[in-house]
Amino acid sequence: MLTLKLDQLAELYPEHIWLTIADSDRQAAAQAEQYPYSHDTARARATLNTLCLECLKRELPETLDRPDTIAPATDDLAKRWEFVTGFSVTIGDVPLVVIPTDTLTLDELRVPREWVDIPSDHQWAAPYYVACQVDLEDDWVRIAGYATHDDVKAGAYDRVDRTYSLPVSNLHENIYTIWHLREHCPDPQPQVESLPDLSDSVAESLIRHYSQPMPYSPRLLPEPEGGDRWLALLANPSHLDQLHTCRTSPQQERVSIGETLVTITREARAVVITAWRSLQDLVNPPEFAMAIARSAQINPMSKGCEVLLDGQRFNLAIVYQLTNDPEELRAQIKVNSPDPQASLPVGLTLDVRDEQGDLLDGDRVNPGQPKDVLEASILGAAGEAYQLELSLLGNSAMLPEEFPTHPSPDTSQHLPWFPYLR
Repeated sequence: MLTLKLDQLAELYPEHIWLTIADSDRQAAAQAEQYPYSHDTARARATLNTLCLECLKRELPETLDRPDTIAPATDDLAKRWEFVTGFSVTIGDVPLVVIPTDTLTLDELRVPREWVDIPSDHQWAAPYYVACQVDLEDDWVRIAGYATHDDVKAGAYDRVDRTYSLPVSNLHENIYTIWHLREHCPDPQPQVESLPDLSDSVAESLIRHYSQPMPYSPRLLPEPEGGDRWLALLANPSHLDQLHTCRTSPQQERVSIGETLVTITREARAVVITAWRSLQDLVNPPEFAMAIARSAQINPMSKGCEVLLDGQRFNLAIVYQLTNDPEELRAQIKVNSPDPQASLPVGLTLDVRDEQGDLLDGDRVNPGQPKDVLEASILGAAGEAYQLELSLLGNSAMLPEEFPTHPSPDTSQHLPWFPYLR
């Protein structure tokens, strides 16, 4: 196979910009591989994008003969590469999106819709889109031209991989013309439709949906209830951060959405939601007291939290009761709905297990037997640990991972789990 040198390629395509990859660019790309990603494709994507970005930052200002600094337009590019290729930068005050590819032939500019259909005030859509080809073997980057947002939007849209595409022959070859045109008219501002607002509960449900383990980006998964909720999720920096954390954490990581704090654990084929682990994090939602009041269990020794399971909210209360033995404590667990008029769904199950996983107590909603509360109890001693599991039709939420039934005398004010309160 005939391989052309960089100077020969530059002669064949004089309107394109040709840059040389340096060792420092490769070192930065190698460091990018260490960022947490959930699958190898994302890791390779981060490497390619970082290599291209570092090369542009180092060489393009001199090549353009402009003193402008090239800088990322946002500080969350590494998180975005978990889901989609490309990066947003500014050259001086010119915002643009670069789409790199390592294909052997560059026939088209192919832009994921996230970079086109998420508004520019979230640092996604931009006035200009630049096509870059990266040769990883011969160490060069080729800038083949650019298109405006209107050009890309008017291109062919692939509903399968959700990208807009333009043939390279349709691109404006010389990116110098961007600055020439700016002397006579302002940048063409992207016209993007507004995205739906996501409530905290909807965002939680979407994060669970898109956090399911898979060896590729979840961007092509069917959207729950349709619409542009995937785009709205990525548009919110907090939700993007939470989604990235949920997908890339091998162990438990805390995720905060609004006033709801949950922990999401990744297991083989399920996303498991774990409730609050520490006393300081316990929250009693406003409706919690009303729901628990039906079972007459409100007292100073109650602690509770709200749990989201398959899009449904449940209240969990742990009620401590003293016994005649100061080293023993009875803990009663109750689960019900925040809606005081609602019954619990059929199939909802509460299990209590010991450290060996053996079932000690539990409760379940059976068909034809409506319940408004599930109840289980523990009679334990200091140092013993138990696990609560709340499940609905085979989907489980661990609540919380472990907690002692009684504190040691010198740690009663500082135990990180659910302590006995004096």
